[in-house]
Amino acid sequence: MANGNGGSRPVGAEQRLRELGIDLPAAPTPFGAYVEAVQSGRLLFLSGMLPVVNHKPKYVGRLGKELNTESGRDALYTASMSALSAARAYLGTLDRVTRVVRLGIFMATSGDFFDHQSIVCGH
Repeated sequence: MANGNGGSRPVGAEQRLRELGIDLPAAPTPFGAYVEAVQSGRLLFLSGMLPVVNHKPKYVGRLGKELNTESGRDALYTASMSALSAARAYLGTLDRVTRVVRLGIFMATSGDFFDHQSIVCGH
């Protein structure tokens, strides 16, 4: 995005969320004796995020059995927003994030569910 001085400056994460109309939820609180985020050097590690709203599971079940693909997409979105909220709470701003080194997605599925890419890629 142009900065008005003829140069180009990337838009920060916080500005991009505002442009997209995304309001992050409050940072999640742990369900047990662990922390949601820990920093080692310049790396921030987040614990596994669940599709939780107000400290209650939004979805319970397996994809292909109790949950359909659309529910799976929403569960992933909910967990992703929690991850961003946890990072923001730890760092103070998401603008401090310069790179994502690893992103892991885990799904509970029934034995005959094979549509994983529809959950992760949104198609």
